[in-house]
Amino acid sequence: MKTYQVHPVTAAVFLSVLFMGMVAILVMLPILEESGLKVEADFFLSHSPERVDPGNARYTTKNTSKVVGGFGPNSQTVGP
Repeated sequence: MKTYQVHPVTAAVFLSVLFMGMVAILVMLPILEESGLKVEADFFLSHSPERVDPGNARYTTKNTSKVVGGFGPNSQTVGP
């Protein structure tokens, strides 16, 4: 079993190519099952998908906006 170091008032931001639904399934649900913490009340979960297309010379990290979304309104406020 994996151990998660999530405590009340933790803000977790996942930078990933996975969409938010998959982050919820692979990350949030195991945390909830193991810790009993409630997302949006005890900890906050945000997701920032990878938006850069490797090898594309036109769109790079310098001219591609970063998008961050929260699992709910509290996570959106706490995220970066």
